[in-house]
Amino acid sequence: MKKTKLLLTIGIILAVLTVPGCIETEVEAPIYPDAEQTEIPEIQEQVEEIIPWTDTTIKTYTTEDTPQQVEDWYSNTMEDKGWEETYQDYGATFWTKDNQGIGIQIITPEDAEQFNINQTIIITITTQTIE
Repeated sequence: MKKTKLLLTIGIILAVLTVPGCIETEVEAPIYPDAEQTEIPEIQEQVEEIIPWTDTTIKTYTTEDTPQQVEDWYSNTMEDKGWEETYQDYGATFWTKDNQGIGIQIITPEDAEQFNINQTIIITITTQTIE
């Protein structure tokens, strides 16, 4: 995945998830089982370039599991918790529920090599409640 594609995908996530309004409470994205939270400065820098506000939380995780396993787990977990899938493309999926938004970007181990990581990378993007 090229950096431009990552920025575009994160931009789409934010466009889908954010709506003008008053911020009330923070929403937390479910954490994939056995995933390790990992700081990836290159991703954080790219995200900071396109996010001029502070009501969005970005976290990165790594896992030995395949991108398909991660995608299936999030799809099932979010549906079980009552979230509605609103968009899926380029390894990114977005859900909404009660004016809250969660986006997940999955980066394959092959594409993660640009960050010197040989595991699947999961980027969670959450927005606070918007009314």
